[in-house]
Amino acid sequence: MAAANHKMLQETFDSFYATDAQYGLAIAHIAFDNPQKNYAQALHECEEFSKLFLNRRGTAEVQNLIGILKTVTNMSKSIEELNQREMRHEERRKTH
Repeated sequence: MAAANHKMLQETFDSFYATDAQYGLAIAHIAFDNPQKNYAQALHECEEFSKLFLNRRGTAEVQNLIGILKTVTNMSKSIEELNQREMRHEERRKTH
């Protein structure tokens, strides 16, 4: 799905469909049926949308999505840090 949107974006950059293709790239990374979700890449694609298509249709929606993706990305990093701390704590506990 992402590859198709990327190809469409390259072929239609100056057209009406380019915004749909760029948005599709972001959504493909977080689609409910994507088993390998990539929130950071979705955030990157949304930020590209904002740079490339400033003041075009969908910009406000993408800005909302950027806020959500930043929150999810930050939460994921925090969870990972907590898991690493817990693992280090558990290792220290076992050695003492």
